Amino acid sequence: MNNLITTLNYPSWERLKTDFLMDLFGNGIFTSGRFVFRGQACSSWPLIPSFDRIYSRPEMWDKLLQCFAESVQGYIHEDIIQDKERLSALAQHYGLPTRLLDWSHSPYVSYFFAFSEHLLLKENTTRTENIAIWALDLTSEVWNDETGVQLVNPSKEGNSRLRNQDGMFTLSKTPMVTLEEYVNQFNDRPHPALIKAIVPKTEARKALAELESMRINPSTILGEIEGCAKTALIRYILSEIDEHQLLNQ
Repeated sequence: MNNLITTLNYPSWERLKTDFLMDLFGNGIFTSGRFVFRGQACSSWPLIPSFDRIYSRPEMWDKLLQCFAESVQGYIHEDIIQDKERLSALAQHYGLPTRLLDWSHSPYVSYFFAFSEHLLLKENTTRTENIAIWALDLTSEVWNDETGVQLVNPSKEGNSRLRNQDGMFTLSKTPMVTLEEYVNQFNDRPHPALIKAIVPKTEARKALAELESMRINPSTILGEIEGCAKTALIRYILSEIDEHQLLNQ
């Protein structure tokens, strides 16, 4: 990787909370609008939208979105159906594979997704990896429609999940599969466009308990019955499974 992608390692939840912000901002004080964040349950997973992970033909995306628009007629306001960005964002947050990649303006929301999704991985999925928190520098020149990856910040009206997560998206219009591939094509810039923080999976219990105290859980992030069910499941796992069992599942 060139210096547009930087990888940082933090040995603990406490070090992630303090040192990550220090490494991003210099003085350790969070400044809104400079970075957006994404948490992933496994550190080796690339930055790739769900649609591109499943389908090999990007041209199918418009057809899939049109099918979604037809299926939600009568359920959501017509203004959202007619707005491709808002419709895509809504589809993304309700499980439809899209070409959007989720990001949050809150690092703590990204911490929650990384640790909680790792905790909820199915038994037949590897638990041997660490989690990753990605930070995307919004000021980097590599992010623009002309070069191929657009920053998408749709209206949050009518989309409670987008509002709760303080979310936005990247939309790749290039033939490159991952954001890492896209960034690596550029010559060196003064600052990294992507920063990847790696944290041991063993910190999941401590991190999720503290995030719960901040009211960052599926009930507040996702809302509705689905969020309540996931909150119950996470609370059960944290209360009933000891650390040794968790690490060896």
